[in-house]
Amino acid sequence: MVKNLKSKALNKQKNKLRGLIAKVRSNAFQKGFNLDPSYVYCRGVKEIYLDSRTKLSPHEFEYFLNWVDEQSRTVASDIYVSKPRYADLVGVISSGISRCDLETELLWVTHILMNQSHKINEFIKFNKELEELILSEKIKGAISLIEQFDKKHGTSLYTHENRIALESLDGGLEKQKSYVAEVRSKN
Repeated sequence: MVKNLKSKALNKQKNKLRGLIAKVRSNAFQKGFNLDPSYVYCRGVKEIYLDSRTKLSPHEFEYFLNWVDEQSRTVASDIYVSKPRYADLVGVISSGISRCDLETELLWVTHILMNQSHKINEFIKFNKELEELILSEKIKGAISLIEQFDKKHGTSLYTHENRIALESLDGGLEKQKSYVAEVRSKN
């Protein structure tokens, strides 16, 4: 009987993702909302993740995370593309988050890290290449590397901070201001 309940919880979380995909793909007009579908999808997945860590049993974490990743790459590939924007830097989801005990939270985080290890390794490689370019004073190459990384993985506070500093080194305060204005205008 307990196994059935766990399966129901897993199916419910999977259905939430399916519903999110359908919602994002629908062309229904919503007054006051003009959000990019990829932003709505990525934000919704984060909310589903936060909910799933308390709803699923720890033995279901890995399966669910792999399933969400597969759905994002296949079924939702057209809306999973992260488009770098200033609004993406808006941080933490603070409302409607259920709490769980420390052990469950650590298990969830462990499974997230295992599931995303390839992206973490790509970031480590990117960071090493960026450092090498900066230390060898190849500023334009470093800016180009950041642009490529942002196109592939989406924007981050880390890449924005580095890009702002590099723009200043490459073209002074005016180039730095120009980049910051460009990022803000993509909001």
